[in-house]
Amino acid sequence: MKTGLKGVVTENWGLKVVSLLIASLLWLLVVSENQSEEHFKASLSLVNIPEELVITGGVPQYINVRIVGPRTIVSNVRQRKLGVTLDLGGMQSGTSTYEILPKRFAMPHGVEVIDISPS
Repeated sequence: MKTGLKGVVTENWGLKVVSLLIASLLWLLVVSENQSEEHFKASLSLVNIPEELVITGGVPQYINVRIVGPRTIVSNVRQRKLGVTLDLGGMQSGTSTYEILPKRFAMPHGVEVIDISPS
């Protein structure tokens, strides 16, 4: 058994070359993967509505979400149930609007929410 830096480099060099080739192949597969775009319906639920207030406007049950990302990751997102919960606790009387931002959806790395309607 060789010691030092030279030993680290020269021992099991065949195994190291094979490992490097496999890692390079996996990296190429991930980098060259096609982008996919999908449309989803996400449920919209309201919680903690103060008892003394009444919602008078139309609140949609679902919102449309469009995402883009690597095909394999997007297909995994497709299998999840997407939903948004709006907490109305502490809401005052009067007109209020809420904007649903893309960061409300916990998407995996590489997947981006590109459109939400109604926003």
